[in-house]
Amino acid sequence: MRHIFFDFETRSGGNIANLGPQGYAEWQDGEFSTEIMCFAWAVDDGPVMVQDCFEDSSLPNVLLQAAKSEHYVFHAHNAEFEYHIWNEVGTKLGWPAMEVDKWTCTAGKAAYFSLPRSLKNAGATLDIGTDAKKDLEGNALMKLLAVRKVTSEWEAYETNGQLSLFGKPVKYDYSTPSAEDRKKLCEYCRQDVVAERAVDRKLPEWNDWERQIWRLTTRINANGLPLALEAAEKGDKLRKQVESDANRELQKLTKGGEFPVKSLGQDEQLRQYLRTHAALSDLENIRKETLDKIDPAEIGGDVGRVLELRKKAGLTSVSKLTAMRKRASRDKRARCCAVYYGAQATGRFAGRAIQPQNFPRGGMSVDEIAEFRDRLDTTSTLKLSRDMGPDAMVALSSSLRSFIESPEGSLLVSDYSAIEVRVLAWLAGETEVLDALVSGRDLYKIMASKIYGVAYEDVTKAQRQVGKMAVLGCGYGMSDVPFVDQCSNMGIEISIREARKVVRAYRQAHPAIRQMWSECGEQSIRVVETGESTNVGMVAFSYEDTYLPAFRITLPSGRSLRYLHPEVIEQTAPWTVGYQGVIEFDGSDGVLDNLARIGVKFDEPDGRYLHKVFVPPKAMKWMDRLVVKTQLELMEPKKVKTIQFKGMVGNNPQLQNKRLYGPLIAQNITQAVARDLLCNSMLNLEEYGFHLIGHVHDEIIAERSEGDWLHDLPTFERVMKQTPKWAEGCPIAVEGFEAVRYAK
Repeated sequence: MRHIFFDFETRSGGNIANLGPQGYAEWQDGEFSTEIMCFAWAVDDGPVMVQDCFEDSSLPNVLLQAAKSEHYVFHAHNAEFEYHIWNEVGTKLGWPAMEVDKWTCTAGKAAYFSLPRSLKNAGATLDIGTDAKKDLEGNALMKLLAVRKVTSEWEAYETNGQLSLFGKPVKYDYSTPSAEDRKKLCEYCRQDVVAERAVDRKLPEWNDWERQIWRLTTRINANGLPLALEAAEKGDKLRKQVESDANRELQKLTKGGEFPVKSLGQDEQLRQYLRTHAALSDLENIRKETLDKIDPAEIGGDVGRVLELRKKAGLTSVSKLTAMRKRASRDKRARCCAVYYGAQATGRFAGRAIQPQNFPRGGMSVDEIAEFRDRLDTTSTLKLSRDMGPDAMVALSSSLRSFIESPEGSLLVSDYSAIEVRVLAWLAGETEVLDALVSGRDLYKIMASKIYGVAYEDVTKAQRQVGKMAVLGCGYGMSDVPFVDQCSNMGIEISIREARKVVRAYRQAHPAIRQMWSECGEQSIRVVETGESTNVGMVAFSYEDTYLPAFRITLPSGRSLRYLHPEVIEQTAPWTVGYQGVIEFDGSDGVLDNLARIGVKFDEPDGRYLHKVFVPPKAMKWMDRLVVKTQLELMEPKKVKTIQFKGMVGNNPQLQNKRLYGPLIAQNITQAVARDLLCNSMLNLEEYGFHLIGHVHDEIIAERSEGDWLHDLPTFERVMKQTPKWAEGCPIAVEGFEAVRYAK
């Protein structure tokens, strides 16, 4: 196989951040459309060639032959962009169309090998020696020539990729750049090809199965999520109306006070206003998780109403309606919404634009959502805002999924039931869980019976719900305080005392999973220290030093997770920095909750006494307020070994120091295996002929045409249930539904 390394530089009136690669390539406004300014290419290790399309936009013969030949593959960085520009813009110039199977992506490959996705930062991490100054200059010039120019001082309104200034068309600057600017742009394009080829050459061969997953992702992105666009646009107008009404009421309520607030977005001013109420005087922030624990009705008065406005009218999730409007193509589909290998620790996908992965669960039933959607379709936004007030925002947030709607036919939606629970038990060899899954017994009731010491048949609905939270939440070492918070987020209120009982019961009931945590931690340190390979159950741990030093975990599928520049370091164990001893308290759950919140660790309470207490230094100032008496002595700090490595942190484009420990390694392995099962099913479903349009976490979405009797829900589920050879014995189960509108 021969290789073409390729790069485009384009210009357009479309906004690629809003439209995505495909929408940007398809953009057109009257006589104006997306254009290719230049392109560069290299064949294998040959010289990099550049073509200025202002002079000649024809396709050189070598590229024409390569596009038609099965013996060539095209490489590009973020190749989804090049693929769509070639097929949407290049074909208008007489170029032959190419299927996505002709393309491969160096950004996807870089992510697979745990590098930053950006070409600049991947190259810097690999030390390929690009000229950073020229890169910055060329990037600035590219952006100057590529972006639209709005010929007005007023902000343009955009929908479906089209701009308008209060009904007046926007003028675009499509003049020919100067010869000097074109020369610099071509050099920048040439350097991109040099860099992407260097990155590709420096890295090991990309797993062919993973390359197919990248191509599958590009095809699914191209199919797009169908939108009820008119309804989404009206919902967006309703959002703006409710926000406007809420801000006016907010100004009226806070006017004349010490902290007047003009809008819901003034976080600090709003926090200071709320703190004027005695019950909120210690309010540290106004994040959603904080305000969710406060009932506006209990606060009452103007402050209670302001709090209610912030909680309801201040919901940020409804801004996804704006993202839908901006992302929609002419055929009312949101495309390019999934990112291959977006989560590098596991290989799971990330979201772009409307990000259905982040849609809130909401509190409305399917019928209530349908009723609201009917009202939205038949009632003016002004009347809806007046009738519903800030509750309209709650309804919009709960209804977001429903705006993904099949125009002609239906959606098939199916997900793996408790997939991480099943995969973790399979990997760890937790036989009791595996036997229960095979027999069809309710795992949540089994767990609840152990927590509360009651017979399986006598478990109540409330107890089962706590058992469910334990099974779903405690598999990766969760402790009492996070468990209380997780339950609270789901509307379940439990005390620290009960949470400790839950965590203890889970760990006692799952010895193999606890052993997996321990082995992952111990063996990872041993491998990094000695360089010797070993197995932990079904996965292999090894140390490699190829493109960069890495701690490598090989999964049952054959795919590998890599942690770059690993080193074993000694750090002071945080649980040894503080005081230990005995505490006497009033015996109440409230004090236990407060002690746990400030980091105090303790054994099971013995009446009014807590033994084997650990108190961190920062908590000592609270002891006189919370407890009756203390008998504490300063501890001697101890050192423990842990792994430090370089990895991606949030949106930071460069690698940062991170830590690895046993339960986290077990979590990464489990989620990675679940991801591989999902990918295997998507490939099988596509091969069977299903029209895949998206996937969310462990859920797959397909679109079914009206009258298509072959691709029905039972067949969809049957194909999903088929496990690959490497996952034999993993007790997966799927559950789905068919509907016109997407739902949870």
